Amino acid sequence: MDVGAPRATPKGAPLEGVYDESFWTARLSDGKSINRSLSLAIGEALDDLASRQDFFREFVGDGGRAEFFIGWFFDDNSGDVFDHELLARLADFKIDLSFDVYPSTPD
Repeated sequence: MDVGAPRATPKGAPLEGVYDESFWTARLSDGKSINRSLSLAIGEALDDLASRQDFFREFVGDGGRAEFFIGWFFDDNSGDVFDHELLARLADFKIDLSFDVYPSTPD
């Protein structure tokens, strides 16, 4: 979205006001990752973005912000380890991690 564009819901319904900043989103992974850990999925996403690493560095260097937004849904105890090598790769790209954690709720 560009600065000054009319605000809208993700499905396109108009909202009041205009955007006061620019942003761009892309869905890198969607749904359950039963056969891989979250840390592996993040590493694979960085592999896919490797050719754009300089863009991310420049974008953040110019005052922008880049993040992987992660919605973590789970029914039972859940977790993962983000080892120093993965965290170093994220830091090298200048990409932050943002988590929204959604535990199951009792019926």
